[in-house]
This record gives sequence, C-alpha cells and structure tokens, in this order.
Amino acid sequence: MDALEQLRLERELKGLAKPSNEYPWTQTELNEVWRKITAPTLGLMQGLANLPDSLEVVSAFQKILPPESGEFVRMAPKQLQEFCRELRAVWNALEKLASENKKLVRGEAQSILHAWWRKYPLDPDGPHWNVYFETGTFFPARMNWRALIARVYFDNRDKLGICKNCKKYFIKRRIDSSICLEKGCRLYDNHQRQEKHQAKKSPARKGRRSA
Repeated sequence: MDALEQLRLERELKGLAKPSNEYPWTQTELNEVWRKITAPTLGLMQGLANLPDSLEVVSAFQKILPPESGEFVRMAPKQLQEFCRELRAVWNALEKLASENKKLVRGEAQSILHAWWRKYPLDPDGPHWNVYFETGTFFPARMNWRALIARVYFDNRDKLGICKNCKKYFIKRRIDSSICLEKGCRLYDNHQRQEKHQAKKSPARKGRRSA
C-alpha cells in the first residue's frame, strides 16, 4: 500500500474524506502545472543562489520577497541563509554533473534534495501538500517551496550554469552556455571569440608568407 492510499484510508476512517466536488487533478494536468511554474521557480532559485553569504543581505532580500514566496518570507533569516548555502551546494554539484554528461545525482546533493522533498509529511490537512485521492496525485503547496525547488532543480539540472567570467549562478539558454547575460560577461565572451578567431588566422598568414 502506497503512502497516498494509506492517507486516504485514514481520512475515511476519521470521517475526513475530501469533498466530492474537489477537482481531481490528473498527473498529466499536474505536469502542465510543473511546466508553468518552472520559469518563476528558476528565477527565484537564481536570486537566492547569488545572494552574498551575509545575514544582513539575506534579511534585506527577504523583506522584498512577494507574499507568494511562502515559507521563505516567514522563516528566520538564519534559516534562509542556510538554505541558500544548500542551494549553492546542490547547484555546484548538478552543474558539475552536467558538464561531465552524467545524470545520476549522488552524495551531498542527493541528501539535500531528499531532505527538501521530505521536509513536511504528506498531510492532506496541512498547508504543505495538495493531495488528490481520486487520481492518486499530490503537489507541493505554496508553503512548501523546498519541495517545489527540489523537483524543478532535478528536472532542469542541465540548465544550471556558473558563469566562467563573473562566477555567478545563471540559467542557461542553451545546454552548452558558459557565460551569463550580464553585459560585461557578454563583452568578455565576444573578446574571447575574437582572440580565438585571430589565433586561427595567424598560422595561415605565416604559411602564405613563407611560401
């Protein structure tokens, strides 16, 4: 018996069955929801990952977060600072795996992702999960950003980049991107391309002269 079925039976025994008019989300529909929330979730992840490891900065950032940021608005600044450290640790690990064309997540990154997903029990009466017994599906609620980020992280691990110029964390537009979209970094990238192009042309010029 899986966890969802067990919860359903427990609720029925307690007389807490969900209303029959509740919309029974299917997994296909929830996958579409995941697709729609991916971009804003990646944006939040990037912002948190690039915060300096300073309690003062983290606290100031927390104050400008919108209410829909859920638990990140309500947690203590020290907790958010620790979460940002975990976020960077996972990002570093997944970016390295992608650069080595590896898919299997192990070690510290696996432990952190697992802890995020299992942070709150699958309680249909709590604020952290939406549970749909009719279709056997569940989805993290707004107060469970850890689980949301864990899933988005895993599904988009090939898009996690670390800019080779400014060293900031960024979301890749292409799998082989190594430079973020900051103006200075794009100028750096163009300069590097020009130098490589000139280096390729130089041997050809020397060959023509010697002939």
